[in-house]
Amino acid sequence: MLGKKYESTETYTGSIVISREGNSLLIRREIHGKKTVGKGEVVPSMTDAIPLLKITFEENGVAYQGTYVWSADLDNYARTSGYITRPGENTKNPGMECLFIDDPGDG
Repeated sequence: MLGKKYESTETYTGSIVISREGNSLLIRREIHGKKTVGKGEVVPSMTDAIPLLKITFEENGVAYQGTYVWSADLDNYARTSGYITRPGENTKNPGMECLFIDDPGDG
């Protein structure tokens, strides 16, 4: 994971593991050794029904939400990217993240 913090120019790297838990998704994030757990779901966008990954999590007692789109084709490395925001807040400086596949079997 590569990211930029919400309302900041500070960048970070880390990892995210997305796994199925019943009918929902479990989100495990680790940035600078700090672990957080959240929830996720795939939902259609409101404008043209493109699938989006929506996640919610807390860091230091503050609620965040992420909205990601993904891209995969034969010429590009599969990835998902999106904005990190705070529920109910408007900002001109959202967080941003780009997630890349890291197959544990690769090595």
